[in-house]
Amino acid sequence: MKGLPSLVLAAALAIVHAADAAVAAPAADAAAIRLEFIAAMQRLQLPASQATPASAPPDSQALRSYAIYDYLIAARLRRDLDLHPGDELDAAIDTFLAAHMLQPVSRALRHDWLANLAERRRWDWFLPRSTDVADPSLICDRLQARLDTGDLKVLGPDVMVRWNMPQKQPRECDGVFAWLRQQGLISPALAEVRTRAALAAENPRLARDFARISRPPPPRRCCNGHSCWKIPSPRSTHWLQTPGRRSKPTRSMPASTGWRAAIRGRR
Repeated sequence: MKGLPSLVLAAALAIVHAADAAVAAPAADAAAIRLEFIAAMQRLQLPASQATPASAPPDSQALRSYAIYDYLIAARLRRDLDLHPGDELDAAIDTFLAAHMLQPVSRALRHDWLANLAERRRWDWFLPRSTDVADPSLICDRLQARLDTGDLKVLGPDVMVRWNMPQKQPRECDGVFAWLRQQGLISPALAEVRTRAALAAENPRLARDFARISRPPPPRRCCNGHSCWKIPSPRSTHWLQTPGRRSKPTRSMPASTGWRAAIRGRR
C-alpha cells in the first residue's frame, strides 16, 4: 500500500499531460488554419498572369470550416469581378449576397458589384438590387439607369433633388444633369439658389463652380465677308424692352449679380 500514493501521483501527472496535449493540438491546428487563410488571401494580390487556379492549392476542409472563410470567398469574387466580369460571375455574386444579406462580409462586394453593373450598363441586374443604395455614385447610377430605361415618371424632380444639394456631385451624375438642362428644367433663378446654398454651407469654391456653370453664354458673332459684329444677349438688352425708357440706365449692380460679387469677395 505504500506505493499507492506514487501510483496516484503518476496517474494524475499522466492525465495532466494528456489534457495539455489535447489543448495544444487544437491550438496548433488553429495556427495552421490561420496560416492557410493568410496565404490564400495573399495569393489574391498576385498579378493577373500569376493568379491561375492551377497555381493555388485547393482549400482544406479545416479552412472551409474557418470562422471567417466567407471573407476569403468575398475577396475572390471581388478579384474575379476585376478580371473577368460576366453573367456567370454575376449569378455567383448574387447567390453569395443573398446568402449573406445584411452581413458585414457582403458590404464591400455588393458596392463593387453594383458599380461594375452600372459601368457595364446592366440595368436589368442593377435596378432591382439597388433600391436602398446610399452611396452618391450609386444613387446617380440609379438615376441614369431610370433615364436609359425610359422610366421618366418623376425622374425630373428626383434628379433636381440631387442637383440642388450644395455639394460636389460625382461624375456619374453628369448624364442626368445634362438631361435636366436639355429639358429646360434648370432656370437661372434655380442656379442662383444653388449657388447661394453653397455659400451658406461655407463652400465658396463650390459656389464659384456653380456660378461658372450657370453663367450665360458669351454673345455670338456673325460675320459677313470681312465685317463681324456681336449679337447681344437678351440680358444686355433688357433695358431696351422696358416701356418708356429711352436711354440706357446708369451703371449699377443688378440684384441678380449680387451673389457673384459675394463669391468674388470670399476669394
